[in-house]
Amino acid sequence: MTNDCLDQILKEADDCYSNSDYSAAAQQIEKAVDQQPDNAEFWATWGNIQFQAGEYPSAIEKYQEATKLAPEKPDYWTFLALAFLRDEKIDEFETALQSALTIDPDHADSLKLLGDLNFQHGSKADAGMAYLKILQTNPDDTDVLMRLGSCLYEGREFESAKDCYERVLTIDPSNDLALDNMVACKNKLTEPDAPEPIQDPGVQADNIPSDKLHSLLEDAEFFNNSGNPDSTAETLEEAVTLAPNETVIISALGGVYFKLGKYQKAREMFRKEIELTPSSADAYTRLAMAALSAGEIDEFESSIGIALEIDPQHQEALRFLAKINMQTGRFHDAGRIFANLIEQNPEFAEFYLALGYCFHKGGDSPTAEIVYRRVLEIDPKNQCAIQNLEVLSNGEGTVSHTIPEDEEVVDCNGLEQNLVDFELAYLDKQNNEVKSILKKIFEVTPENYEVLLSLSTMTIQLGEFETAKSLINKAIDLDPTAPEAWTQLSLAELNLGNQDDALLAVNESLSRNYSIDAQRLRGKILYLTEDYQGALTDFQTLLEQSPEDVYLLQCSAICEFKLGNPQGAKGTYKKILSIDPDNELAQNNLNAIDHYETSQQVENPTNVESLLESASKCYTEGNTLSALEHLRRAANLETDNAEIHATLGSLEFEAQLNEEAVTNLSKAVELQPDSPDYLTRLALAEYQAGNIDRFKSFLDKALTHDPEYAPALKTRGDYELGNANFKNAGTDYIAIIKQDAGNVEALLALAVCFFKSNDLETAKATYERVLEFDPENELAIENLKVVSEKIA
Repeated sequence: MTNDCLDQILKEADDCYSNSDYSAAAQQIEKAVDQQPDNAEFWATWGNIQFQAGEYPSAIEKYQEATKLAPEKPDYWTFLALAFLRDEKIDEFETALQSALTIDPDHADSLKLLGDLNFQHGSKADAGMAYLKILQTNPDDTDVLMRLGSCLYEGREFESAKDCYERVLTIDPSNDLALDNMVACKNKLTEPDAPEPIQDPGVQADNIPSDKLHSLLEDAEFFNNSGNPDSTAETLEEAVTLAPNETVIISALGGVYFKLGKYQKAREMFRKEIELTPSSADAYTRLAMAALSAGEIDEFESSIGIALEIDPQHQEALRFLAKINMQTGRFHDAGRIFANLIEQNPEFAEFYLALGYCFHKGGDSPTAEIVYRRVLEIDPKNQCAIQNLEVLSNGEGTVSHTIPEDEEVVDCNGLEQNLVDFELAYLDKQNNEVKSILKKIFEVTPENYEVLLSLSTMTIQLGEFETAKSLINKAIDLDPTAPEAWTQLSLAELNLGNQDDALLAVNESLSRNYSIDAQRLRGKILYLTEDYQGALTDFQTLLEQSPEDVYLLQCSAICEFKLGNPQGAKGTYKKILSIDPDNELAQNNLNAIDHYETSQQVENPTNVESLLESASKCYTEGNTLSALEHLRRAANLETDNAEIHATLGSLEFEAQLNEEAVTNLSKAVELQPDSPDYLTRLALAEYQAGNIDRFKSFLDKALTHDPEYAPALKTRGDYELGNANFKNAGTDYIAIIKQDAGNVEALLALAVCFFKSNDLETAKATYERVLEFDPENELAIENLKVVSEKIA
């Protein structure tokens, strides 16, 4: 399969993903994985698709494969951690997140996940520390500044919170949420203390709850916008006690409970809403959703029935009922409802896609095809409809729709916009429920060692390390000889940043009873306290029991290098590679040690010519890092040498150092602004950095200076092909072929354009033309066979 065909597969996967058609997207990315099974990025992408579809066990498998192929990538470990969390595998979550932060202690996404979890579970100080660490390396990260502001606001540090939001507004003056939150902070700073209701109880008793209710609703909206569902629910609960007959607040609280997975509580709220507004079809629809999620089938059926009796055309109730019918295989009933919805919304493509799906599943594919063609009349670029028509035409694959699998309680009259957004993230409700049960047991048996230790485990998992420490100390008071409590205490102290206390606690544990987990923890603590010899001793002891544990070998190698024994570290990394030949981290560190030893033995060159020679030699030997170092020194010596800057930028581009590549290639263009070569290289660097507009601009400049410059034409053609603009892409490839009739790469790409445009005869002739120049070209032979079969 050609690279162009692979690019097309990835584009189709991206289009399906953008349309929330996760099943079709997964099928496409699986094809890419079949072509390149060692591509970690493809495995991670596959995992991302299944994660979005809610298939967490499958996503975990894909992420695990990605971490095996590229264990040095903290992104993949972070993806894996989040999937474990959603699958309620807390121990595995902690291990994966720890791996990400071990690889890169400043990894922003991992720290953000850690901070968000602490924030969600009430550990605002710990959350703030994680956010501050991100801001140390990226002080202009507005997303993190917003999160930190939320921590400070809830901690009633209104002045500091206001500073955070003001900082956001200096970076992004259009950020309305930051502006609203800053105003909220200012209001908190200026509002007077509430007076005591002593002079006129009749008036004051009315005014004070009204003021408090207004403040509570402001806080609820603030907490929700800040991503803190627990505080949102708590604040709305307090608001309901002040205004027990306000349907808007009751409905909002029910929606929060629903998103939290507390379906029974959601049912209670929606029932209360129905008592207050018995003729509301919206309220009955919400109750139906909560009842179904809670497994109360009879209540679901009666509620949805009443909603449709009140309003037979109620769109949300009809959509929900149609989706349930579709999910349970009642395609005729579902199709009838979607047809009704289309009468109400004749331009809404989602309902047409669902109707076509029902026709196809019901055995009426010709009618399904008519429906999908109607979708393309409404939206000519609708990828779901395009793909479904291809499936019907080819008889291969599966049709899909865009009705979301997961249900959300929606207020049809705009409740979300008026009060809360209901967007909740990173929730681990099971741990909270277990913790609640343990607390009740603890209240009955406060002197029970096992309960204390279990409760401390839950609080550690929820990030409440101070609480955990207090509980563990109580357990130790009950039984100071038990090693498990001392290990738990060590873990809590370590998370609190008390490394010395953590070391004392783990030593207490090991003095009472040997444990592999405790010794592993001690090795990590010793490494963090820079006692590399002590850490190495622990890791080597553990390796005697597990001699092929790659993690322990990596830890040992790092300690050996820190202790000034690069030869020992090299030997350990070589052992890792004998166990795992594809371990990039070990290979990269081995190369780095070789470079380190060379730099200690050979005097560094100081003139430009020798630096360039050294760079060339290092590059030839595959030592990219050393080549970059020599080129950077050469560029510093000759700051006006465009060729050196261009070479350095190109090598940085190859190493995916995108910002550095853009900087040096921009310098080359600044020195030689008319060079189509440098402009094309800069365009590619901008593209790799994600700056598409700048990519197009520099590419246009390159072709303005030389309209026939083949590399620029090829780059633009590839871009157009990747965006399915086959005519434009073909024009560029033809321009290349006019200059070089035997350019096989351009001919192959042109053939793909003809094939994708359904010009099969011309595609066939183009592949035959390739074989005239290169009779053994396997790609042309394979694709010619495919085209010929389609023509036949």
